[in-house]
Formats: sequence, C-alpha cells, structure tokens
Amino acid sequence: MKFSNLLLALTLLFSFSTFSQHKNVSSVPVPDWVDEQNIDTSIHKDSIQNSGYIYLLVDETDNLQTQESYTRAIYKLFNNEAIQDLSSLNFTFDPEYEELIIHYIRILRDGKVLKRLNLNDIQVAQREENLESNLLDGRLTVINQLKDVRKNDVVDYAYTIKGWNPVHQNNFQSSFYLEFQFPVLERNYSILVPQNQSLYYKMQNGAPEPKVNQTNQHIIYTWSISNPNVINYEPNTPAWYAPNKYVEITQFKSWNQVARQYSDLFNVNTSEVASLSNSIPEEIKNSKTEDEYINKAIRFVQDEVRYLGYEGGLNSHMPSKPSKVINRRYGDCKDKAHLLSQILSLREITSFPVLVHNSSANQFNERLPSGVIFNHCIVQIERGDKKYYVDATLSNQGGDYKNIYFPNYHYGLPLKDSQDDLELLPSPEPSIISVTDTFILDSIGGRADLEISSIYRGSQADYKRLEFAESNMDIVKKNYLNFYSSYYPSIKSTSDIQFIDERNKNEIRIIEKYKIDSLWKKSTENENVIFSEFYPMAMSHYFETTKTAEREMPYYLNIHNNMEYNTIVFVPQAWSIEPLEGSFGTDAFEYNYDVKYKNARLDLVHTYKTNKYYLEPHQVNEFIKEQNRAKESLSYFLTYDKAFTGSNDNNFDDNWLSLPVSILIIILSCILLNKIGKNYKVISREKEEWSRKIGGILIFLAILLAFYPLVYFGQAFGGNFLSSPSLWSDLFSSTWESSFLLIFETVASLFLMVFAIYLNVWFYKRRTYVPNLLIIFFSGVLAINFIDAILTNFLIEGSNVFSNPKWIQGLSFQFILAVIFIPYLYFSNRVSETFTRLPKKYREYKIKNEEAFQF
Repeated sequence: MKFSNLLLALTLLFSFSTFSQHKNVSSVPVPDWVDEQNIDTSIHKDSIQNSGYIYLLVDETDNLQTQESYTRAIYKLFNNEAIQDLSSLNFTFDPEYEELIIHYIRILRDGKVLKRLNLNDIQVAQREENLESNLLDGRLTVINQLKDVRKNDVVDYAYTIKGWNPVHQNNFQSSFYLEFQFPVLERNYSILVPQNQSLYYKMQNGAPEPKVNQTNQHIIYTWSISNPNVINYEPNTPAWYAPNKYVEITQFKSWNQVARQYSDLFNVNTSEVASLSNSIPEEIKNSKTEDEYINKAIRFVQDEVRYLGYEGGLNSHMPSKPSKVINRRYGDCKDKAHLLSQILSLREITSFPVLVHNSSANQFNERLPSGVIFNHCIVQIERGDKKYYVDATLSNQGGDYKNIYFPNYHYGLPLKDSQDDLELLPSPEPSIISVTDTFILDSIGGRADLEISSIYRGSQADYKRLEFAESNMDIVKKNYLNFYSSYYPSIKSTSDIQFIDERNKNEIRIIEKYKIDSLWKKSTENENVIFSEFYPMAMSHYFETTKTAEREMPYYLNIHNNMEYNTIVFVPQAWSIEPLEGSFGTDAFEYNYDVKYKNARLDLVHTYKTNKYYLEPHQVNEFIKEQNRAKESLSYFLTYDKAFTGSNDNNFDDNWLSLPVSILIIILSCILLNKIGKNYKVISREKEEWSRKIGGILIFLAILLAFYPLVYFGQAFGGNFLSSPSLWSDLFSSTWESSFLLIFETVASLFLMVFAIYLNVWFYKRRTYVPNLLIIFFSGVLAINFIDAILTNFLIEGSNVFSNPKWIQGLSFQFILAVIFIPYLYFSNRVSETFTRLPKKYREYKIKNEEAFQF
C-alpha cells in the first residue's frame, strides 16, 4: 500500500471508530408496496451438500415511482464456519443521494423470533474498497454484528435503499442474477413500473419469462425461480464469462438515447475552454504540427496527470471540469479522457470520449442499451477517415497515437449525438518479445558467461517500462537473479542491468550479464558423463496450464504470449550435433523449435504464439496434450563422455597431431629468432663502454616483458588446441571455420611466446636491436588482436567481437602500452645509451670503424 493510501486508510479507520449513527440511516416497517412471503425454515443440513449454510430466500423489489429498492434475505446456519462468516450484516449506500432504511433484523430459533436490530449498536464506516485502485466513491457501510448466533439459527433481515443517482435522469437500468455461487431455495425479483413509463428487458442464459400483473398505478414484473443452480467457477475462467441466468432491464430505447444523455455530461462552456487554454503547458501549445500536438497532449495527460478518482454521486458518470483536473494534476478515467479530448479540441482536432468495459465487453453487442454496463472511459481521435483510440489512464506508454498500444475492449459507445450503436473497437496488434541467451563456455566441465538480451515491443514494452518506473533497480536485479537461480543455482550477476528505452519507437531492450560457476552436472547413471542443460527460461510460464481437461466453462488464454527465444551456446571445442526441428500446437497456440550447429556455435530457437483469447471446454483436452508434448522439446542437453574421449581432460592421445605441430611451431620460431639475433645489425651511436645500466622506465618494461611468455603460454595451451578430438578432421570439412580460427590463434600465441622469451634474453644482454624489436612486438600484438577479431566476425556467424567488453578491455591495455613505450623506445636517449651491444660477429667491424661512431 502506498504511503498516501495508508494515511487515508488510517483516517477511514478513525472514522469507523467515531461513527455510531448516521442521519441517512433509519428503521421503519416494510412498505406496503412490498409483497412479503412466508418461508418454511425447517430445512435440515442433510438436504444440503458441501455447504454450511443455505439461503432460504433472496427477494428484491424495485419501485420506479418512489425510487426505492427493497431487499430481503433469509438464511440458515449449520456449522461454526458459517456462523463465523455470516454473523456480520453489511449494508452499503451513497449518502449523497441514498438513505438506508432497515426494516428488521431477527433470528428465528425453535419457533421464537429474536429481534437483533438496535440502531445504537450499528457502526458506520467509509471502507473505500477500491482504494488500492486509486478510486474513492464515498459510500458508507453500515455494520451490524449479530449477537448470540447458534447452529441451526435462521437469520432474517430486510432493508430498503431510497433514492437513485440523479446522474441517470430517472432512466432506470439494471440487471439481476437468478443464480449464485451459494445455495438458494427461492429467488424472486419484482419491479414496479408506473403505467406511463416503458420498460425493456432481456433474459440471458435461459432465464425465465416474468409474470406480469397490473394495478391502478403500476405494471408489476416478477421473476421467480426455485432451487436455482449453484454456479461453481472453474480455475482460469475468463472474466467476461457469466453462466448465471440473469435478466437485463433498461428504460433506454436505443443506444443513441444513451449516447446523447451521457454526452451532455461532457459538455463545456466557453469560459471553461478559455480557462483550460490558459492552463495547458507551453510545450504542447508550441507544437509545430498537429501530430506533434496530439502526441504531446497524450503524453502529458497519461504521465503528468495521475490516476485518482472520486466517484460518489454525480461523479460516478460526470467528469470534473478539465481546467480543474489539469490544475490539481489528478483524475479518474473519465476526467483524463475528457481532459485529453478538450485539449485536442483547442487545436480543432476531432475527438470523443468513449464508454467501454475493461474486461467483459466482448458480448456487449448482445446487451440492451444502458449506461451502467460500462466501467471505463477512453478517447477516440478522428483523423480524416481513420479513427485512433487512446486510453488516457495508461501511463509510460511508448510510440505515437497512430501505433500506441490500445487494449482489447471489444465494444465501445462514443459519446456523440450521432452515435446510433455500439462501435466495434480495433484489436491490438500482437506484441512480440525477443529474448537471446548467449552462453560462452570456457571449457568442458568449467564455467560459463551468460548474457541475456530481451527486447520488448508494443504492450510488452509499456508493461516493462511501467515495471521499471515503479521498482527499485536493485530489487529488480535481485528478483531476476532469484528467478535464474532456480535453473542455475551457482549463477552470479557480473554487472548492473542495462535498461535501454527507445520510447518513440516503443521498444525496450534489457541486457543482463551473469557468470555460472557450475553449468555442468554429473550424470546419475554414468559417472563418466557430464552434461549441461539449456532451457528457454522466460518462456517457461507459457506452459503452466491446467492439469485436468474436465471442464464445463471456457479456459482463459493470454493472447499476449508471443515470444521468440534464441539460445546461443559457444562451445569450447567442435561438437557432433545433428540439426533438429519440430512443431506443436492447435488452433489456439503455435510452438516451434529449431536446433542448428556450425563452427562451435549452437543455436536453439523457440517460438511461441497464442492465437485465441480462450478455449471452449471441448478444446481443452487437445490443448493440454499438445502443451505437454511441446514441453518435452524445451530442454536441450549437451553431454560429454570422458570415457569416450579419454580419462584425461586434455586428451593428447586422440589429438596426436596437435602436439607435434606445437613443437614444430616452437622450433621454427626459435630458428627464425636465432637468425635475427645473429644477423640483425643495428649500429649504436654510443660506445659500448659508455653504455648505461638498465634503469628508470626500463625497469618497468623489464617487469612487463617477463610476464609476456606466461601470458602467451596460457593462451596457447590453455584452450582446446590439444584437447579437441576433431580439430584436424574439421579443418577439412564443411565446418572448417572454427578449427582454422583456433589453429591461427594457437600459432600466433606460440610464436609470440617464443618471441617474448628471446626478447627477455636480448633485453638483459642489451642488444642494440632490442628497441626496434620491442616496437615490432608491441605493434604485432595489436595487429594480431585486430586480425583475430576480424577473422572471428567473418568466420563465426553471429559473432561481434568488437562489442565484447573483454576484448575491448584487453585491446585498450595493449594500446596504452604501445602508446607509452613505442615513442619512448624510439626517441629516448636513455634507451640508446643502454642498448649498445652488437652481436659478436659485428663487434670487430665496430672496432675497426670506430671513427664512424664519433659525434
């Protein structure tokens, strides 16, 4: 609960404790226009299954002439649980236009009538049940705690609500259920209509026809049903589904009548238009084009005017003045829709508020004309012959008004005088989530780096943008890590989550980076076998479906389940992997998978799409079967058998060619460098006896140079050159690229290792050619790194080494060393005065020509 809501809740709690009576609460006998019934209360629990109580009667009567609604309920309690749940009577009313009249509250026990109504005992509370949704209605709840309630007691109470909301202008509109989710013996509903008024009604789901009686003043319609069915909703039933028998009642003859009446509530006068014009931000006013004006107006109303509404009395359907909403910076759905529509009208852009229902409107085309069946308000924008729709209550949306996400509200009623019928609203375009998991395995049985890149579009981008706006980034990071740890317990985050929002495009990219210490597991069946599992983690909840196909009600499907999931695995050596593909699905969903392998890269591609909003009961069985079949294809296992490849992880026996090749490279490098050491002639200007000792910056260079042989030894022999069982065979196959790249990198590392060793020797011998060779060495390291990156990007599909942080970090370090030492080696007097010794074969030449070295 937000802090402001908490304060409000405490205020309401205080109100609860201080109210004891209310001027709008009274007690009088049952009015004479009510036909009270006598009910047999002798029913026994044996005749009731799976319930601790039963309603003997639920009776309602509406009197259109007096604008009163009478209710009577009688129920019998059989156990302590029922007593606990049903010993508190709550009566709710709106004090702005309603009065609560409690006729009686009594308990029937052993033929006695025990009165339980005392107005001094009741409490009145403003509960605000929609407070968490930022909606206040000002309704009051009268609470009467029944005293001394026992098993087999019958509770009988009756009350009347007097007064109807004047916003409806005396046009009665309602609906009532004849079946409930609890047992009822008798259900009655009556409505008294004055002779000079019309009434329209429609029976739904097999509801019975009414009995019609007339008096001098009224036409009385009565619906009665005995032992109605108990409706038990099944899990995951769509919100719009109502199997209950029910009846709609209205005094509206047409949808045009509804549209005209409620559109009058949204009218504004010229002074209000002027006030609004002075209040809108300059940024909106200064828009150069109408499209820019519309987009800025939408963004302002959605994001800068918070959602909060007071919907008591007339405010249930009448919006606040737009200038008032913009100045206080809050409003409910109709306030925000009205504000947006009026801001657009200032630029002569045609738009209208539209009444909709946010969850149950897919069958509204079968409903009678009524204004109370809607619970939400949006905006329709007309641009030429096209119509666009905006929900002003949705904050943090991306895109412009032409492609902004609009929920599937099915049907709506634009509030304009010319509107004759409900309007079919556009369905939202599917929003695809694209997820790419990239695993880089450092060795077989070793660790792995994992990068997860997720791209959200459309409604999914809106939801994700809102999630991050309302959440602490550290908490989001922790929640993500907890989710992944269920698949990889040793997973650790290695960087902060990157949240990249292209709001105008309405696309969000989230990048996460992790390290997994224990990606591999040992097989429980064979101790020589280890394996790693790869699973489309973010797609897993798409397959959390019902376990049973036995249903009588529709099964809800999330139409937004639409994902492309690609898992990329860079394996540490060549692998024998056969391509696979498969498809599963029904007309309700599609799932496909594809396994590809090339150049030590494994691609696991999963796609999932939901095609329907719900399933009919007879379709659920096939859906479950296909979902279960598809689940079997989600996991992919890489297995490695040590017994097959040798007991030693670095298997020299099977890859016999790699070791002699390594020795040959070292020998050839030594031969080349020996020749350079003996024959490379660089004449120093300094006399050898005048040479200086190694000192200054050269000490740091000597320390650095000592580490290079170790670094390149690790790069040459720490990889898979000696252990890959198919390195040389793959070199002459269709998948030669990864083998060629590994051989190139190993040859380069071996040569640089030998080169560094010789440089260390020559460095301490202070050979004259050392500065030149060091310049060649530092330049060569940079060049080889670039060549390796270019070859990798060219040969290995999907690689982008230039964006790899590790590669950038390593290259940056080598570049800094080159920038520091190359100029120093070339220009420094200290260097030329230190490295003065020629190879032995050139020393006599220097002595004979000593004059050549005079300054």
